Parts: sequence; structure tokens; C-alpha cells
Amino acid sequence: MRRRKPGESVQKLYDEIRRLLAWSFPGESGGLYDIIGRDAFLASLDDPAMRVKVLELQPSSMDDALTIVCRLQAYQALNSLDKSAETNPAIEDRKRIHVIKPDKIVSFETGADRDEAMECRFKQMEGNLAAQKREASPA
Repeated sequence: MRRRKPGESVQKLYDEIRRLLAWSFPGESGGLYDIIGRDAFLASLDDPAMRVKVLELQPSSMDDALTIVCRLQAYQALNSLDKSAETNPAIEDRKRIHVIKPDKIVSFETGADRDEAMECRFKQMEGNLAAQKREASPA
């Protein structure tokens, strides 16, 4: 029986099983052919847990099984990415929201005073942002 090789993509394995199936049963198609192909594909994954998860979703063909396997692998990759973010402080820090509150509330008499104060505050915020970037960047 054909088994998935280390590093082999699911799509390549699917293509190989499809080729072997066509070679073993030339000219065949239909329900039984699809079930044989689906079962051969799932067995060739050499991952019993994945096989059970896929079968629980009742794929009717190899194509359906491939779609489910790809989706489950994407979920697993996303889950492992989340776990690595939990252990990596640099990634975890990117998730935080940095809130900068104004030092004081100021009212202005004229528009020119407001513009000048806004310009000053803008420069202060640029400086804060630059400092945060320096802290976050790996040395």
C-alpha cells in the first residue's frame, strides 16, 4: 500500500493515489470506485487521527476527502501558529494595543492656537511611535 512520504504534499499524494487507482481499475467510475479511492487516499495519509476526523465528515469521494484534509491541515497550522505566538513575547506584543492618552485637556481661543498645539502633539506622538518601534525591533 502507498504511504505518504515525509514532506510530501497532500495534493501530490492525492494525484499519485488517483493515478494508481486509474491504473488498477481502468475504465471504472461510479460510487464504489469513489469509495475505494477515498479509503485508499485516507489510509495513505498514515495519520489515523486525521483519517477518523475526515470520515466523521462523511466525504463521498476522494475529491471531498482531499478538500476536508486540506481544510483540517490549515486549521492545524493556524492552531500551531497561535501556540507559537503564546510562547514568543515579540509576537504576543504585536497583539497588544498601545493607548496614548493626552497629558491634559486644553481649550483654545483661536484656530491658530489649536493648529500650533495639534502640530506639537503630532510631533510628540511621532516621537512616542519611534520609541515604541525601537523597543519592539530585535537588536
